[in-house]
Amino acid sequence: MSAPLYSWGRYPQVAQQGHDCEAVNRLPAHISETLAHHHTSLPFGNGRSYGDSCLASSGHVLDMRKLDRFIAADWQNGVVQLEAGMTLSQLLAAAIPRGWFLPVTPGTQFVTIGGALANDVHGKNHHLRGTFGCHVMRFELIRHGEPPMVCSAVENPFFSLPASAAWA
Repeated sequence: MSAPLYSWGRYPQVAQQGHDCEAVNRLPAHISETLAHHHTSLPFGNGRSYGDSCLASSGHVLDMRKLDRFIAADWQNGVVQLEAGMTLSQLLAAAIPRGWFLPVTPGTQFVTIGGALANDVHGKNHHLRGTFGCHVMRFELIRHGEPPMVCSAVENPFFSLPASAAWA
């Protein structure tokens, strides 16, 4: 377990006990174990949300920060597959030397990819490039007691809209 976690805005100031997740293939077990003991939980990225979107009513969250690895990268075409706990700063550190930059960046580079997608963040160029989710080709939504759901324009397109996935 990690030290108590809080949202960045500190409102409401509700401490969350983080349960470390270190491997994607263990996520279903982590979810089941946490829910068995605490009944509710949410994934917690880097805690950069101003509000309470990363706070679980039970006070127990799945700490995703160790899930911060590249799964695959096609730098020639600028397409990456990565874990949800990677921060934008980690991605940019790998992308910029290869001549790439993110089309949408929020006010901080310290949000996780999962958090950026779940909150569908926007940048100063929103009127030109849209939101973060507009540039995600596909993602896999891991749910308790269900098989993973692939979300893209082709597979489960409703859930490929980040705001819709938050309600799944």
